[in-house]
Amino acid sequence: MESKHEIEHVLASQRERSHEAYLRAKTVIPAGVMSRARLFPPFPFFVREGKGSKVIDIDGNEIIDCAMGYGPLILGHAHPVVVDAIREAAGRGCQFGIPHEEEYRLAHLMAKTIPGLEKVSFCNSGSEAVYQAIRIVRTVTGRKKIAKFEGGYHGGTNEVLANFKFNKEKGGSIESPNTVPGSLGIPPEAQANTVILPYNHDAAFDIIEKNRKDLAVVLVEVIQGMGGNIIGKQDFIHKLRDVTRSLGIPLLVDDIIMVYRLDLGGGQRYYGIEADIATYGKIIGGGLPAGAVAGKDSIMEVIAYTGDRATDVKSKAFYGGTFNGNLLTMVAGAATLQHLVDHPEIYDEMDRLGNKLRDGVNRFCEEKQLPVQVTGVRSMFCTHFTDKKIESARDLADTNVKAAEDASFATIDNPSFITVGQKLWIPVPQEATQVIAYVPPVPSEAQEGHCWTNFLNSPYSWSCMVDNSIYEPCLTATDGETIVCNINPLDESEHFALNLTEPLPEPEEARPDLPISANTWLLELKDGTICG
Repeated sequence: MESKHEIEHVLASQRERSHEAYLRAKTVIPAGVMSRARLFPPFPFFVREGKGSKVIDIDGNEIIDCAMGYGPLILGHAHPVVVDAIREAAGRGCQFGIPHEEEYRLAHLMAKTIPGLEKVSFCNSGSEAVYQAIRIVRTVTGRKKIAKFEGGYHGGTNEVLANFKFNKEKGGSIESPNTVPGSLGIPPEAQANTVILPYNHDAAFDIIEKNRKDLAVVLVEVIQGMGGNIIGKQDFIHKLRDVTRSLGIPLLVDDIIMVYRLDLGGGQRYYGIEADIATYGKIIGGGLPAGAVAGKDSIMEVIAYTGDRATDVKSKAFYGGTFNGNLLTMVAGAATLQHLVDHPEIYDEMDRLGNKLRDGVNRFCEEKQLPVQVTGVRSMFCTHFTDKKIESARDLADTNVKAAEDASFATIDNPSFITVGQKLWIPVPQEATQVIAYVPPVPSEAQEGHCWTNFLNSPYSWSCMVDNSIYEPCLTATDGETIVCNINPLDESEHFALNLTEPLPEPEEARPDLPISANTWLLELKDGTICG
């Protein structure tokens, strides 16, 4: 694999316009990007357009997108049903601030598919949905405290931005976790009413019991998405539902990431539970900004205004926003959800492909005795550089951060992936095989394929491509020597030989149909003979 310096050199030549755009952006935008996650080294590439599972940057490079807009684009970029819905609606207007029928259409689709959803109200982001939901349950219960789990991410508001990662020095014991702010600029008093719970551990129930008289709500992600695709144990999630119900504490399921990705009914249907209140986002907007709070009538009643302002001020919680129920978001969301409802086989395919990817990588790492594992379900996968069993954020405290950073950096030079802190999604189901192709299968015998040498290295370093799967590195050799290239990286007995009888010619032009650049010479192998 090339060094960081070599990769930076390649990127500089391949992404000149992105580099220029980045330098311009930094003159008016802090760091040149809109969030820390988008600032990958040595500089971010700038996207021109997206279609299906791919994006094309402003330099014309085509890249398979495993970020999918950080989760909302379950149908991929510019899916026709979504584009057509937005185009038709935009001709009627963009923003009304007045009720319209598309609000009902999306709300009705959600109510038909999500268990226990009796009422839903829209907003504009997941973070917004969470803080609105907290205000609602505090109004209902008259209590102040909220409880959240270590590793749970519920948006960027001060009250819940805590213990997203486990801090070994400050986090406290598993029986009594400390509240640790997740950012500078959060005053201690902002989290004075935030109680921290250990995930997938029975100590959480003791803490809930201890704070039962003060807790307005317990927030949980049944699968901690941004925390690393950490899966909640079935018995733990069910016990949490039973305990909160028996103590009269509302349970808030944060389904912002999981709804319509795990299942048509989100995390609640996947686990067979019903929350008292839930928050939604991402996929429900079809790629446009979206959030929602939904729950039982008994809870949502506190934002069911009477129209009498004097009465509502005294008995209702505030809920509002200029862009709530925005027309374009509503139609994009409804188009996406209706397509998923009409094509439930999408979830079977995501299961198949997701399992193939996770199992393939995990099998490879086990065979090579690498302390690396992939977690996730359905279309979600996350790479962890640890061999410790992962059940909570505490299990990730000793992750090899340097190895993770190096691996993330190395993928930048591969025109097939976008990394987002190793937390990724398989893109559009019907095109996901392009991602799976990079997981080494186990061929039973030698196959036709391609070989090439990267002229950045010396002596010549070889890789092999068989059936669109890349195996590297193989071996190195100089002129006149025989190179043995392994077809199956898990079995050195499966190989073919190349004999360099004369110096290689100058590299040919870049091949747009193969993941190689102009500094490579392509050799095609058929029946053991180099053909060209």
